[in-house]
Amino acid sequence: MVEFMKKSILLCLSGGILLTLGCSGKADKALHIIYSGGLAGYLEPCGCREGRVGGMARLAGAIQDSLRHWKSPALLLDAGEFAESYGSDLVAKNKSLLESFALMRYDAVNVTSRDLMAGLQNLHWAADSLKVPLISANLIDRESGRQLFPGWVIKEMRGKRIGVLGVGAVRPLERIKAGAASLEFANPDSAIRGALAEIGGQCDWTILLCDLTSRASRDMAARIPGLDIVISTSEIISKDQARKFGAAYVIGTSRKGKHLTTISLLEAGDSLKVGLSKALLDSTVKADPEVEKIIASREK
Repeated sequence: MVEFMKKSILLCLSGGILLTLGCSGKADKALHIIYSGGLAGYLEPCGCREGRVGGMARLAGAIQDSLRHWKSPALLLDAGEFAESYGSDLVAKNKSLLESFALMRYDAVNVTSRDLMAGLQNLHWAADSLKVPLISANLIDRESGRQLFPGWVIKEMRGKRIGVLGVGAVRPLERIKAGAASLEFANPDSAIRGALAEIGGQCDWTILLCDLTSRASRDMAARIPGLDIVISTSEIISKDQARKFGAAYVIGTSRKGKHLTTISLLEAGDSLKVGLSKALLDSTVKADPEVEKIIASREK
């Protein structure tokens, strides 16, 4: 958990999409979350149609810029699908991604079937040695029935307790490709309901991180009581405002780390109001030198 201040340059880059964030530099009442997802192994900027945008070093630089200049508390979350699944240097690349998460001090990182390509040994190394808070409420060992990682984390910000839980879609082919036949992703619906039954009474707001399809994530948001926000790697980032399905907001993630994506949480009577913003990580965003060192050491 971290403290950060507002800075006008990030809001200008965001194209004016949101709106609880101002350029005054004064503290506000919103609780802020910086979130990522679908990084897909892009340690370096991608060759997207916007140009050479994104990359872990730029993402870290933009996050650090926010942390230095905003005055409100924030959570840093990843919805999953962070791992590289193709190429000849999978081990080195995915270890560098996990090292970057540790350096950036993420508060929760969801593990999906794609992320098993990082290797179980590396994932446990990241969780145990690097203290990367990997979570999954439905990734289990088929023989023992035990979860590989905690299903959730609970964080407190300015008197509010926020539960963050993670699930992965059931994708057997990806799991087998990763050489993880001994594992399985249990039914996400049941896992979410089970997790909410345990943490619902402890939390003011609950966030689900997932790689569920847009249809599935919207359906669960509308059907399952107790969810306040669903962040899915398969949902498109809204262009204007966060959208509600039932009582919960459903929000998409940037792909390949092209944007710094943020949401703000405001208490509106008995309900929650969510706003969002995104800033393109182009060449004007200063890269974090420590993450650059991690990337450079992999290339040697």
